[in-house]
Amino acid sequence: MKALIQLLVFYFALMGTAHAQSTLTLPQPATSSETQTMTSDVKIKNKKFEDTREITDAKMRADLGSLSRYSFKLDLGYNGPTIGKPLEKDLPNPDNMRRVNATNIKGNISGRYRLDSNSAIFLGGGLSALYPFHGMNRMDVNTPQIGYDMFHRVGDVQMRNAFGVSFETVPTYQAVGIAGGLNYIGSTLFDLGTSGFTSGVDLMFFYKVYNRDYQPTDGNTPRYTGILSPSLKYNFSDRASLSTSLGFAFWNPRAKDNTTALVPQTVTQKLSFGYAFKKTVFVSPYLNFYPGKLAMDTTTVNLSTVFSLL
Repeated sequence: MKALIQLLVFYFALMGTAHAQSTLTLPQPATSSETQTMTSDVKIKNKKFEDTREITDAKMRADLGSLSRYSFKLDLGYNGPTIGKPLEKDLPNPDNMRRVNATNIKGNISGRYRLDSNSAIFLGGGLSALYPFHGMNRMDVNTPQIGYDMFHRVGDVQMRNAFGVSFETVPTYQAVGIAGGLNYIGSTLFDLGTSGFTSGVDLMFFYKVYNRDYQPTDGNTPRYTGILSPSLKYNFSDRASLSTSLGFAFWNPRAKDNTTALVPQTVTQKLSFGYAFKKTVFVSPYLNFYPGKLAMDTTTVNLSTVFSLL
């Protein structure tokens, strides 16, 4: 609880500082001795943890973030149009799921309080600009989330487990009664000897909390969704890699009384190139498509980035 309170104070204090700096009032320059004192205070308060070097995968290392006691982590992304229809505004939705189908630029920022070298708690949220190249007709506040993130390694196996509680703010989802949810993301990577290849599997689970009963007009809304995503990556170096992954998603329809019935979604596939500019900065352009219905009109161009501050 103490760590959570400290994280909240840090997050909102920095937000307040950023707001205060936008005014025209300029502080007087600090003297040399004052600067040294302030720098010393910051170093004492913002402890730097030791890099255990357990996590060597470039993407997972960027997800681990800064090793400072207090830090910011930013996730910036672009969900773009299809290759076949580059001027199209909306994204493919073969399963007709209730979701935001607009092309978008999104950014999430989270304040992180590091517990040790391999774990942290976080509090964050962000914004999504819908139809950014078609007039940007709406700006959504991304769902705020608080959670716990941990990483570890056993032999040649690297693992990440993240647990979160979210609070729904996106109008598309609020309209069908979603108030928030419980989330889990797990990643496991296996180094395949000295070949340069890494195999992996991601497991994701999202449970939705509703504030009202289901209505027929809600359409395809899930009680919960599970995703299994095996992957294969080739590492050109410690920084650059090429990977592909499949996404097998199953969801429980809220329209059904049976809370254990699972309905499969159309299988997805990603082809990604990743590059780490430094340990805490990772950029990855990728293609997303449906291997069972391969077509230029359903293959989208996307970009994801992860980087940390402090």
